[in-house]
Amino acid sequence: MQNGKPPADIAKFYERNNLEAPMSPEEEAAKKAEEEAEKGKKGKAKEKKKEKKGKKGKGDDDDGDKQIAKIGPSEVIQKFDEFYDDYNKVWSNRDETDNYDQGFDRQMAREAVLPEVEKDQIKIVDQMIKQELSNMMAIAKIKAKKKKGKKKAKKGKKKKKKGIKLPGAKYIKDRTEYELLVELI
Repeated sequence: MQNGKPPADIAKFYERNNLEAPMSPEEEAAKKAEEEAEKGKKGKAKEKKKEKKGKKGKGDDDDGDKQIAKIGPSEVIQKFDEFYDDYNKVWSNRDETDNYDQGFDRQMAREAVLPEVEKDQIKIVDQMIKQELSNMMAIAKIKAKKKKGKKKAKKGKKKKKKGIKLPGAKYIKDRTEYELLVELI
């Protein structure tokens, strides 16, 4: 809470981890070269259109562009390399001599499912935090109104106090703060 006010959104919480790591000089040079190449491609495309418009009457089919041949492994070979590396990391060092039934490995299954479960939990917790933030904002507005209303107090009938109307308040009115905290954690 900044200056006694609850935050408006939780987006800043996630932005704190989005810091970019400083790039090495080689990476910076490569990035600049890629950007220049993209700009050059766009400029060449515009020049081609202009040249084609100018060459309507001429029988010249030569565009003057050079064909660039790709050098290096193809996409299929890269995928095979990825599968090979995956096999070497996971399966090549495993001793399966005692696993006659070919049962599943609990630890491996847990590692495979854990990221999805964590994402779901983060979504649920974010929704709960947003609800709490909206409740805190509503409470802050009510307190501000009460402070303004205290200046002129009329004597007369005492009105019965009603509970704060918040979404979900009827579910938590009989619970202690400790129980609510345990549920959030």
